[in-house]
Amino acid sequence: MVFEAVRVEGPYLVRDYTVAAGTSISGGTLCVMRNPRTAQASQVFDISGAFAGISATDKDGTDGKTNLGLTKTGVHLLQGAGIIGIGEYVVLSGANVVSGAGFHAHPGATLVGVSYGVVALGTKAVIEVELVK
Repeated sequence: MVFEAVRVEGPYLVRDYTVAAGTSISGGTLCVMRNPRTAQASQVFDISGAFAGISATDKDGTDGKTNLGLTKTGVHLLQGAGIIGIGEYVVLSGANVVSGAGFHAHPGATLVGVSYGVVALGTKAVIEVELVK
């Protein structure tokens, strides 16, 4: 997947989630919950489902495993789009992309964290985001 999150500063709280056995998820992927403690990778234009965390490791779709650790805290570099200001809450706005909560105010948008960077309208940039658990 593109725009994988990169760890910057801990501490990192990792929680175990259920995933489908045949699912491949790259480490650093923003994931959402569709069912209790069941996660899947965020998708393009995906604003529904609660933000579950960021995959801590790669999950191979052929390994038969149904568990994946997701990082719930810490500061990460994330791909931002739209308008994001310093200290603004950011929400999931697609496959591994976040945008400012004010700019992307869809009713189902799910909170990811607080921005330590700025993204100008019509651009994309990598920003530091502290996850909100």
